[in-house]
Amino acid sequence: APATVYVDDSYVFPVCGTHICGYDAFTKVEEGVAAVAAGGTVNVAEGTYSVTSTILVNKAMTITGPVAGGAVIQGTTTSFVSIFDITASNVTLQNLEVTHNALRTFATSPTPWTELANSLVKITTGTNLSGIVINNNKIFVPLQSGAMSTWNGVALTVGSDTVTGLSITNNEIYNTRNGIVNKNRVTVTLSGNTI
Repeated sequence: APATVYVDDSYVFPVCGTHICGYDAFTKVEEGVAAVAAGGTVNVAEGTYSVTSTILVNKAMTITGPVAGGAVIQGTTTSFVSIFDITASNVTLQNLEVTHNALRTFATSPTPWTELANSLVKITTGTNLSGIVINNNKIFVPLQSGAMSTWNGVALTVGSDTVTGLSITNNEIYNTRNGIVNKNRVTVTLSGNTI
């Protein structure tokens, strides 16, 4: 597996299966995440990447967009809410725009309603995970109409007894029902976030 992969929705090179012929490059974020070696980097170019199911991040890696922004990763169906599910240590998400443009309302979301089930980014499994960094991202949904009690979506949820040494910094979060939910017995550094 390559240590560095590239994701770009506008590649025009011939496609061989799911990757660009002769390159460690992909047109879908989930393909780059699956292909990269543990400890490697997935470089996501500016563009809009539609996802139709949760991207499982089950090995150490960095998923990064351009520093100037513009790498939009968006959910497009009502069958799921979570864009990323982090289940491994030493994972970094940075410089990404994570959104969902097909959320159901709170009343029709997965029941029973929980922060984890309705979170765009979640850290749900594993005991003693460490070294997770969520930095300089925009995590949002389109403006929701009606009373806030009908809104859905949580930007980021960390499950109980899951992680130590978590860093959530310099993120911009908006239009979600909840911002950052940090469950019981989790060690986290929060700074510079705008909700």
